[in-house]
Amino acid sequence: MNPTVNHEVVRTRGGALAVRSVADGEIMHPGVGPLVEAQQLYVQQSRLAERLVAAPGETLVLFDVGLGAGSNAVAARAVSEAAPAGAARLELVSFERDLGALELALTHGAAFGLDGEAGQAARALISDGRHETPRTLWRLVRGELLESLAGERALADVVFWDPFSPRVNRQLWTIAAFAAVRRLAGPRCLLLTYSASTAVRVAM
Repeated sequence: MNPTVNHEVVRTRGGALAVRSVADGEIMHPGVGPLVEAQQLYVQQSRLAERLVAAPGETLVLFDVGLGAGSNAVAARAVSEAAPAGAARLELVSFERDLGALELALTHGAAFGLDGEAGQAARALISDGRHETPRTLWRLVRGELLESLAGERALADVVFWDPFSPRVNRQLWTIAAFAAVRRLAGPRCLLLTYSASTAVRVAM
């Protein structure tokens, strides 16, 4: 498989490297770049580190909707791996239909947080559909999202909702899409997304 067919690496306005979908014309994390945006928008706002520490002996389930180049998942996984031994274990479920962006990001390693052990985990995810450590289970659900959610059995405690925009991926920003993930939401589930669109907020 050649990941450069449908994706390319570009430089954002802020100077960071990011992956652009050639077919859809959209850049993943176009502003401050993938590493910073993953931390600021998803990991920090979800208070993931605090939630893991607050639930010792349990498993916290995180739905990573739109794996893309892996930035959000890798950032969440890093938090889990750094958590104290008694903290909750993280089950990280990445939903994606096209692994080309992640494959391309792996060729640029550190720019996407995919150097060292994180890169090994991502390669295992691609080849085996999962990677597991004592702290973190990372598994891949590949295919169309709504079909994948229909077959999922885990209940989410946190959802990172990060598909392409409604302009190119309208079906994932509808009432039906949010209802599908709501059926799999645990009692204290928190969903985070980058969109500030009024139409999206109404659908949510």
